[in-house]
Amino acid sequence: MVGQITVGPPVNGRQQARVVWVVNTLDGGEVGKAIQENAVVAGSLDGEWRRVGDVVFEAAAQEIEKLFQNKPNLGTNLGSAPDFFRNSNLQQVPGRAPPPPNS
Repeated sequence: MVGQITVGPPVNGRQQARVVWVVNTLDGGEVGKAIQENAVVAGSLDGEWRRVGDVVFEAAAQEIEKLFQNKPNLGTNLGSAPDFFRNSNLQQVPGRAPPPPNS
């Protein structure tokens, strides 16, 4: 899984943040994508990302895990996907990973 993060310019004290996660098979074939988008306070993503990154990944993992439900064998011997559902009270939007919760 690879994530690409883009943060737009500040507008009225907010910035648009977008994370695109691409999930690939072991041989490099694309399985699917999960996209997270949210308007955040301008400058809030300029510093340390460790805590924010953990929350963003956690939210994305819930949606990415759905890519592996009821799918045919993708040619890997990794077994079933792990249970990523640790915080299921986030808003669910079909085709989109939920934004990180406000803290």
